[in-house]
Amino acid sequence: MRTNDLNQKLLKALDDYKENTDSLLDASESNPIRECDVHDFAKQVFYTLDDFRKHIVEYLEKP
Repeated sequence: MRTNDLNQKLLKALDDYKENTDSLLDASESNPIRECDVHDFAKQVFYTLDDFRKHIVEYLEKP
């Protein structure tokens, strides 16, 4: 895997995060954030970091 390939995978993970978190809350809502909303955001952060970890390990393991 080349550095550019890693970069593209990391950018995809960030785009996925943005897409998933944008759909969690409507920015125009005046409702306060609930505990379950915070939990959903935390899950998305975890998934994104895990994707980063996988892609970096894959990059480092391939010549």
